[in-house]
Amino acid sequence: TIECIDSILSCTRDAKIVLVDNKSDDDSVNEIVKHFKLNGIGYVLIRENEKSENIDKDNNKIIDVIFILNKHNYGYAGGNNVVLSYITNYCNSEFIWLLNTDCIVDKNSLPALVKKAGGSGHIGFVGSVSRYYDNRDIIQCYGGGIFYPYLGVSKLYMKNKNINNIATH
Repeated sequence: TIECIDSILSCTRDAKIVLVDNKSDDDSVNEIVKHFKLNGIGYVLIRENEKSENIDKDNNKIIDVIFILNKHNYGYAGGNNVVLSYITNYCNSEFIWLLNTDCIVDKNSLPALVKKAGGSGHIGFVGSVSRYYDNRDIIQCYGGGIFYPYLGVSKLYMKNKNINNIATH
């Protein structure tokens, strides 16, 4: 999660990051907060269904991360719903980028996605290539796949292909 947040902040400091903790039972919240403090990352901790201000009034610092602490573990989809509800109710956002906290973002990803999404009134959804963490030349997913309902299996596009061997558009 820390590496994910740092990679997003390397793309931009203009985006508001909304992070959710799904009632972790380990020390991850404290570790993340400690990282924020050590690295000058403005943050605020709030409980689910609370609103946050954009400026930390105690330190007069811009908030980079709104960190929502859920009352329960709602699972992946439920955690996303809490974040999406917060963003739609309290943030003035033209775009929303949903990421798993184990994603590491390339510094060019966000500007490219915003440029693509903003370039046409007909685009409602954009995505990017996902690569394996331990071997970043290999594609994990390239924008979807094919589902074979009679077999009950799916095949992801470009899965396990070398990213250097594909043509870019």
